[in-house]
Amino acid sequence: MLRYPGLRDLYRRFETHPEALAIIGPADALRLFKMVKKAQPKRILEFGTGIGTSTAVLALSAPHSHITSIEQIQTCLGLAR
Repeated sequence: MLRYPGLRDLYRRFETHPEALAIIGPADALRLFKMVKKAQPKRILEFGTGIGTSTAVLALSAPHSHITSIEQIQTCLGLAR
């Protein structure tokens, strides 16, 4: 993750959050980042926003993609925003 400072900084912000037990792990975040960066999809649909960590990884890896993320737990939605 060190080669991607934006990803490293983003992850550091999320890992200190009280709800951090439910976030994507660093190795999976890096895999997701690389996969999406390579694919550069036009649209991304994510189910389970949580506190927004993986959504932020998606946005960082594909800044020109339209991302729709769905979450049913109101507390998580507030945190993700």
